[in-house]
Amino acid sequence: MITIVDTGGANLKSVEFALRRIRTPYKFARSNEEIANAKKVLLPGVGAAKEAMSRLTGTGTAEVIRNLSVPVLGICLGMQLLYEASEENAGTEDIQCLGVIPGKIVHIKDTGRSLPHMGWNKLLKNTSGIFDFCEHQFVYFVHSYRAEMSDHVQLYVDYGERVPAFVQKDNFYGAQFHPEKSADIGEKILKEFSKL
Repeated sequence: MITIVDTGGANLKSVEFALRRIRTPYKFARSNEEIANAKKVLLPGVGAAKEAMSRLTGTGTAEVIRNLSVPVLGICLGMQLLYEASEENAGTEDIQCLGVIPGKIVHIKDTGRSLPHMGWNKLLKNTSGIFDFCEHQFVYFVHSYRAEMSDHVQLYVDYGERVPAFVQKDNFYGAQFHPEKSADIGEKILKEFSKL
């Protein structure tokens, strides 16, 4: 059973539909206690880090997530929230995030390619991990900010610079792309996560 945390993002329905398609049991968390007792946790998100972190902090959910020892998968903004901070609030102080993966979320460099980074890109391997089967597969992205490259990055894409696409530290996993919108390979990723 996968427990979905409502971060207020717009991709909750598409995540729900994807889990239905692969016949994976899920439920939406109605309390922090349900999150704390979950077997697996999905942290989807589309939107702004400031609003999402305000929601998670205000309800006490942020601290619950930080202390989880079960597999946690952050998707898109959900992945970015796993990091220490985000500069998404440009021109002001960085937004403090969950801090379970070292590093900061920064704006994608302007290399002449369209921003936001939107569409299908090929995954390339940085370090080995359980999702190596995704190497050279095309997945779907929609984002303007990215994590920094590090040893926690298992897969990245070339978008004029190396943009981390899949990360892991301990029991925390993050996909910058949208598995729920990435056709067969996205469904396979969700299936593999459900087996962890």
